[in-house]
Amino acid sequence: MPDWLKEWWPFVALAVAVGSPLVHAWVGWSVRARFASKDDLAGEGKARGEALDMERKARHEREDAMREAVNALLGRVDRLESAIEHLPTAEAVATLTLQLTRVEGKLAVFEERANGVVALFERTDRQVQVMDEFLRKVKA
Repeated sequence: MPDWLKEWWPFVALAVAVGSPLVHAWVGWSVRARFASKDDLAGEGKARGEALDMERKARHEREDAMREAVNALLGRVDRLESAIEHLPTAEAVATLTLQLTRVEGKLAVFEERANGVVALFERTDRQVQVMDEFLRKVKA
């Protein structure tokens, strides 16, 4: 045993005797302060359960709103699909355009012929008027 220990052993024993309960009390307090009690855990569990319930309720409300939005969009898609089915194809539009162009050409030819017939009627009307005037003068 070292010489200094032989002289100081009563002080070391006193320090161990006084320090040991203090260290033990400090460790106990640290453990209690550091770790949660059963009541703390129960309160935290209850708070988390309530938070989860609120989150579930909010999620269900959002899901219901999304379902309604999806159903509305599906209805719109159905209406669009049925409308698109009745629209003409590109080939049909091209054929229709070609036929309209032909009709325009035929109408232009018909207009020229109709103008000729109108001119013929106008000349005939003038001749009839001239003859009518002549016959009225001769008879008078």
